Amino acid sequence: MVLAATDEEVYGTLQPFVDQFAGEHNTGAINLGNIRAIRNRLPEPWHLANCVGVLQEKGSLAEIADTWLDFERQQPAAESTIRGRDLVREAIDELLAPLPEDPRIERFELSLQISTGNIIHKEVADVEDAIDFIRTYFADRQAILRTITPRQNRPSDDSSDNASDTPVE
Repeated sequence: MVLAATDEEVYGTLQPFVDQFAGEHNTGAINLGNIRAIRNRLPEPWHLANCVGVLQEKGSLAEIADTWLDFERQQPAAESTIRGRDLVREAIDELLAPLPEDPRIERFELSLQISTGNIIHKEVADVEDAIDFIRTYFADRQAILRTITPRQNRPSDDSSDNASDTPVE
Protein backbone atom coordinates (compact mmCIF):
# COMPACT_ATOMS: atom_id res chain seq x y z
CA MET A 1 0.00 0.00 0.00
CA VAL A 2 1.24 3.46 -0.84
CA LEU A 3 0.30 6.32 1.47
CA ALA A 4 0.28 9.40 -0.74
CA ALA A 5 -1.77 11.59 1.62
CA THR A 6 -3.25 11.22 5.10
CA ASP A 7 -6.88 11.78 6.01
CA GLU A 8 -5.90 15.07 7.61
CA GLU A 9 -4.17 16.26 4.45
CA VAL A 10 -7.04 15.26 2.15
CA TYR A 11 -9.74 16.79 4.33
CA GLY A 12 -7.60 19.87 4.88
CA THR A 13 -7.43 20.50 1.13
CA LEU A 14 -11.17 19.95 0.80
CA GLN A 15 -12.16 22.22 3.71
CA PRO A 16 -12.09 25.55 1.79
CA PHE A 17 -14.27 24.09 -0.97
CA VAL A 18 -16.64 22.58 1.58
CA ASP A 19 -16.88 25.93 3.37
CA GLN A 20 -17.69 27.66 0.08
CA PHE A 21 -20.30 25.01 -0.76
CA ALA A 22 -21.88 25.29 2.69
CA GLY A 23 -22.15 29.07 2.32
CA GLU A 24 -23.66 28.87 -1.16
CA HIS A 25 -26.17 26.15 -0.23
CA ASN A 26 -26.98 27.19 3.37
CA THR A 27 -26.10 23.75 4.70
CA GLY A 28 -24.39 24.92 7.85
CA ALA A 29 -20.73 24.43 8.59
CA ILE A 30 -19.15 21.08 7.77
CA ASN A 31 -16.03 20.70 9.89
CA LEU A 32 -13.54 18.28 8.38
CA GLY A 33 -10.94 18.98 11.08
CA ASN A 34 -11.95 16.25 13.52
CA ILE A 35 -10.69 13.19 11.69
CA ARG A 36 -11.43 10.76 14.53
CA ALA A 37 -15.10 11.80 14.55
CA ILE A 38 -15.30 11.64 10.76
CA ARG A 39 -13.97 8.08 10.78
CA ASN A 40 -16.77 7.08 13.13
CA ARG A 41 -19.53 9.04 11.43
CA LEU A 42 -19.62 12.26 9.47
CA PRO A 43 -22.68 14.27 10.47
CA GLU A 44 -24.88 14.85 7.43
CA PRO A 45 -22.57 13.04 5.00
CA TRP A 46 -24.81 13.90 2.05
CA HIS A 47 -23.63 17.52 2.24
CA LEU A 48 -20.03 16.43 1.72
CA ALA A 49 -21.12 14.01 -1.02
CA ASN A 50 -23.04 16.80 -2.76
CA CYS A 51 -20.04 19.12 -2.48
CA VAL A 52 -17.76 16.48 -4.01
CA GLY A 53 -20.33 15.97 -6.77
CA VAL A 54 -20.33 19.71 -7.55
CA LEU A 55 -16.53 19.73 -7.60
CA GLN A 56 -16.61 16.79 -10.00
CA GLU A 57 -19.11 18.55 -12.29
CA LYS A 58 -16.97 21.70 -12.35
CA GLY A 59 -13.88 19.65 -13.18
CA SER A 60 -12.15 20.79 -9.99
CA LEU A 61 -12.03 17.47 -8.16
CA ALA A 62 -9.26 15.99 -10.32
CA GLU A 63 -7.13 19.11 -9.78
CA ILE A 64 -7.67 18.91 -6.00
CA ALA A 65 -6.89 15.18 -5.95
CA ASP A 66 -3.73 15.81 -7.96
CA THR A 67 -2.44 18.01 -5.12
CA TRP A 68 -2.72 15.05 -2.76
CA LEU A 69 0.16 13.44 -4.64
CA ASP A 70 2.43 16.38 -3.81
CA PHE A 71 2.45 15.84 -0.04
CA GLU A 72 5.85 14.84 1.30
CA ARG A 73 6.25 11.44 2.94
CA GLN A 74 9.12 10.48 5.23
CA GLN A 75 11.26 7.68 3.86
CA PRO A 76 11.47 4.94 6.50
CA ALA A 77 15.04 3.88 5.67
CA ALA A 78 16.39 7.36 4.94
CA GLU A 79 16.35 10.77 6.53
CA SER A 80 14.76 12.28 3.45
CA THR A 81 11.27 12.86 2.18
CA ILE A 82 9.59 11.90 -1.06
CA ARG A 83 6.40 13.10 -2.71
CA GLY A 84 3.42 10.77 -2.77
CA ARG A 85 3.41 10.94 -6.57
CA ASP A 86 6.94 9.51 -6.61
CA LEU A 87 5.94 6.73 -4.21
CA VAL A 88 3.11 5.75 -6.53
CA ARG A 89 5.46 5.84 -9.52
CA GLU A 90 7.98 3.62 -7.69
CA ALA A 91 5.26 1.14 -6.72
CA ILE A 92 4.06 0.90 -10.33
CA ASP A 93 7.62 0.52 -11.61
CA GLU A 94 8.19 -2.28 -9.10
CA LEU A 95 5.01 -4.05 -10.23
CA LEU A 96 5.99 -3.73 -13.89
CA ALA A 97 9.63 -4.66 -13.43
CA PRO A 98 10.71 -7.77 -15.33
CA LEU A 99 10.68 -10.99 -13.38
CA PRO A 100 14.07 -12.46 -12.46
CA GLU A 101 15.35 -15.07 -14.91
CA ASP A 102 16.03 -17.53 -12.11
CA PRO A 103 13.45 -17.03 -9.32
CA ARG A 104 14.16 -18.89 -6.10
CA ILE A 105 11.88 -20.02 -3.30
CA GLU A 106 12.77 -18.11 -0.14
CA ARG A 107 10.56 -20.03 2.27
CA PHE A 108 7.58 -22.34 2.35
CA GLU A 109 4.31 -21.50 4.07
CA LEU A 110 2.26 -24.62 4.54
CA SER A 111 -1.30 -24.85 5.81
CA LEU A 112 -3.11 -28.10 6.40
CA GLN A 113 -6.88 -27.88 6.75
CA ILE A 114 -8.12 -30.53 9.13
CA SER A 115 -11.61 -32.08 8.88
CA THR A 116 -12.47 -30.43 12.22
CA GLY A 117 -12.05 -26.99 10.64
CA ASN A 118 -8.68 -26.38 12.31
CA ILE A 119 -5.73 -25.25 10.27
CA ILE A 120 -2.18 -26.24 11.09
CA HIS A 121 0.25 -23.69 9.67
CA LYS A 122 4.01 -23.71 9.51
CA GLU A 123 6.75 -21.73 7.80
CA VAL A 124 9.88 -23.62 6.84
CA ALA A 125 13.04 -22.68 4.99
CA ASP A 126 13.78 -25.80 2.95
CA VAL A 127 11.98 -28.54 1.07
CA GLU A 128 13.07 -31.30 3.47
CA ASP A 129 11.38 -29.56 6.41
CA ALA A 130 8.27 -29.03 4.28
CA ILE A 131 8.13 -32.73 3.37
CA ASP A 132 8.69 -33.75 7.03
CA PHE A 133 5.84 -31.45 8.11
CA ILE A 134 3.44 -32.97 5.58
CA ARG A 135 4.53 -36.56 6.31
CA THR A 136 4.16 -36.08 10.05
CA TYR A 137 0.57 -34.94 9.88
CA PHE A 138 -0.40 -37.22 6.98
CA ALA A 139 0.84 -40.38 8.68
CA ASP A 140 0.24 -39.59 12.37
CA ARG A 141 -3.34 -38.72 13.32
CA GLN A 142 -2.27 -38.41 16.95
CA ALA A 143 0.13 -35.62 15.95
CA ILE A 144 -2.88 -33.77 14.55
CA LEU A 145 -4.79 -34.26 17.80
CA ARG A 146 -1.79 -33.16 19.90
CA THR A 147 -1.53 -29.98 17.82
CA ILE A 148 -5.20 -28.99 17.69
CA THR A 149 -6.22 -30.01 21.23
CA PRO A 150 -6.52 -26.94 23.48
CA ARG A 151 -4.06 -26.90 26.38
CA GLN A 152 -4.23 -25.23 29.76
CA ASN A 153 -1.87 -22.39 30.56
CA ARG A 154 0.52 -23.44 33.29
CA PRO A 155 2.19 -20.94 35.63
CA SER A 156 5.93 -20.52 35.33
CA ASP A 157 8.19 -22.21 37.91
CA ASP A 158 10.25 -19.01 38.05
CA SER A 159 8.59 -16.96 40.83
CA SER A 160 10.46 -13.81 39.76
CA ASP A 161 8.76 -13.97 36.39
CA ASN A 162 5.57 -11.93 36.17
CA ALA A 163 3.11 -14.66 35.31
CA SER A 164 -0.13 -13.93 33.54
CA ASP A 165 -3.15 -13.03 35.63
CA THR A 166 -5.16 -15.56 33.63
CA PRO A 167 -6.39 -18.26 36.00
CA VAL A 168 -5.46 -21.87 35.31
CA GLU A 169 -8.41 -24.26 35.43
